[in-house]
Amino acid sequence: MEENRERVQEEGSNIALIIDSNITFSIIVAGKRARAYRIIAEHQDLELFSPEEVLIEFREHMRKLEKSARIEFWNKVLLAFSLIRIVPREVYADILQEAYFIASQFDPKDTPFIALSLKLELP
Repeated sequence: MEENRERVQEEGSNIALIIDSNITFSIIVAGKRARAYRIIAEHQDLELFSPEEVLIEFREHMRKLEKSARIEFWNKVLLAFSLIRIVPREVYADILQEAYFIASQFDPKDTPFIALSLKLELP
């Protein structure tokens, strides 16, 4: 785990965070008007990570997001996903069981986000 944290820090980032699908989706819906986008844009020192499951969740909700976004949907999708690093499941797969135990206390769907957080030792 220490190796993962060092790799993140070596890349020059001052603040590294795991972000939830809802933040990504708010940018897809509202684009640069999204509060999340404005906060990220103001803090160039942020390094944002999400587990690959965010892509699966996007695909599941794509039609609804497209209706909500109304215009320039794909531009907003590119904007949102350009702000985060998608981490392959192989990186955190070994810690999914521990993450599920934690997530099952409030929302099991958050398991991959918790696993990635534990693996990279990031909030």
